[in-house]
Amino acid sequence: MRLAALSSVLMLVLMPSCSTLATPGSGDQNLPSSGAGPFQALAQTQVEPADIAPFVFFAPGKPASEPTVIAGRPDDPSSPSVIVYLVVPGAQGSVVVRTRADDGVSFYGDTADAQQDPSHRPPVVLAASLAWEGTDVTGPSALRVGPEIWLYYAAQGGIGLARSSDGRSFDKTGQPVLARDPGARWEKTAPRAPSVAVFPDGSWHMLYAAGASVGEATSVDGLSWRRVDGDPATPALDPVLEPSAPVDPRGLPPGERPPFDEATVEDPLLVPRVDPTGQLQVRVLYAGYSAAPGDAARAGEIGFAARYGGSGRLTRQAAPVYVAPGASAAGPALLSRAGGSVLYVSQLDTGTMPPALALAAAYDPGVGGPPAVGKFAASP
Repeated sequence: MRLAALSSVLMLVLMPSCSTLATPGSGDQNLPSSGAGPFQALAQTQVEPADIAPFVFFAPGKPASEPTVIAGRPDDPSSPSVIVYLVVPGAQGSVVVRTRADDGVSFYGDTADAQQDPSHRPPVVLAASLAWEGTDVTGPSALRVGPEIWLYYAAQGGIGLARSSDGRSFDKTGQPVLARDPGARWEKTAPRAPSVAVFPDGSWHMLYAAGASVGEATSVDGLSWRRVDGDPATPALDPVLEPSAPVDPRGLPPGERPPFDEATVEDPLLVPRVDPTGQLQVRVLYAGYSAAPGDAARAGEIGFAARYGGSGRLTRQAAPVYVAPGASAAGPALLSRAGGSVLYVSQLDTGTMPPALALAAAYDPGVGGPPAVGKFAASP
């Protein structure tokens, strides 16, 4: 059952965030993060009264993880309406479900909504059905492509693609669009957690996690992908973001902590933009961990990295842009709209017994306030 949550379940990481423009040609210094953090968790008055802030979607027995979002009203750039695809347990393995919130926070099928109407259950839109997928589908990344919604996802054999005309019924391409490559020696696991975006020049870019790092691939059509080298100066194929170099805490000044991401970097989220000077800025939110998978102390924090231009390594910001004290945040998803940015993360809800993953939300106070609470969506 739900328990009363402590007021400090989540907090804003108070840290400097450069929102000024870098001098043209200055490289990846002073990369602006305005609109992409730091983020402040939603307060109790900013979520449905029956929910416990900052959580906006909780379903008993269905831990929710790895959200991806698209605007629910693409015709209205100021609308907080959002469609979310989430990973939840299914009968045979993990599946992807769909939900929506017309106000950005009151999600169809949330436990509070289901208490009012038990028929409100987020529908399954994607499940493993092909030999290369194994039993689980994870890490969805949704984007609108013309009249369709394309959903990239991860499975046992790599990264796949499913396409839909209505965002509810998806057709898979059949084979992975990015499988494991023995030539990429840093990829100690199959590619997972894709994030796909189309850059202003029309090129497609994918960030993905593998092993402990994040790599990049490009495409001309979103169907056929080619890995790109994060560091062409070295003979090997390199990632674009690696864990921070380990630091001995005994050598740090009082009050300073080691890097939050010195074990693994995962769950990249591409947020490209063209800044007012006309430069392409590739911004990335990601989950960083200071402990390896399986470590009881492992907890994720959301970091920010960026670069100018369409290729090359990413430069990280030293401090995270979102932290969940005593818990773990992962799978960042961002809705940027006129009037503000809302971050959605998979967050361990310590107000449940036992604790379970749920969807939490936060906003960037530097670019606007959180969306106003309305009514639960009538459909997914």
